[in-house]
Amino acid sequence: MGEVRLGIIPSAAHPLMTRLFEQLQIEHPGIRLNITEAQGTELDTMLDTGAVDLAILFRFQSP
Repeated sequence: MGEVRLGIIPSAAHPLMTRLFEQLQIEHPGIRLNITEAQGTELDTMLDTGAVDLAILFRFQSP
């Protein structure tokens, strides 16, 4: 229940977020999904500061 703040890089946002949002509405209607698009370094900062709860990134190695 409540808001989940998700950050994602723009190149992965569509159609992944459309499908995720649709499934979330069906399976967990009490969750409000707040999606933010940003580049990898911006998403790292957003995670560190708590601006997003989780992020979808593409990495070739661990940060």
